[in-house]
Amino acid sequence: MFLQHQEDVVCVGQAADKAAATVLLTRERPDLAVVDLALGAEDGLELVRSMGTLSSGTKTLVLTMHEEREYVRAALIAGAHGYALKRGSARDVIDAMRRVLAGENYLDPGLGGHDWESYFEPPTTEPRLSVLTPRERQVFELVARGVTHREIAEQLGIGKKSVDTYRARLYQKLGINSRAELVEIALTHDVLQKR
Repeated sequence: MFLQHQEDVVCVGQAADKAAATVLLTRERPDLAVVDLALGAEDGLELVRSMGTLSSGTKTLVLTMHEEREYVRAALIAGAHGYALKRGSARDVIDAMRRVLAGENYLDPGLGGHDWESYFEPPTTEPRLSVLTPRERQVFELVARGVTHREIAEQLGIGKKSVDTYRARLYQKLGINSRAELVEIALTHDVLQKR
């Protein structure tokens, strides 16, 4: 609704999932795509990664609630040109869009003033967790907290088989074989508070 009142911006469509976004991008070839990291029940990072193939001239602005460094890093490495937070105002989002369209790299001021290049440096505090996608990180945290696979599926709006697949990927990426090892990693990286 806010975009409708911007004379220099035309919204060519919206998509609720990756499949619809793929169709829209290949058909419209927009100058800019604003992508949420939680794209319906799917991972928006996958869409960001495939943007070069789908619509090579399209710049990508990630708009998300995730402020953690590993999410920002994953999005920038995937090819995003900007990273904006949903807690910002509509004017902040428009400013981010215009700056990305003008060829600038954009980082939301709410991210703590880190410079763009710092996100491409290997992480020092969470080397193991940085390999996880945002969706894998969500599953990681819920499994670590002892949430059942059925409850995880309900919370994230995905099927139980998808949860099983994400958990198997987690174990593979983290080089672990049990939930106990997963919980230990979560405790080590302060994902869970020790009690």
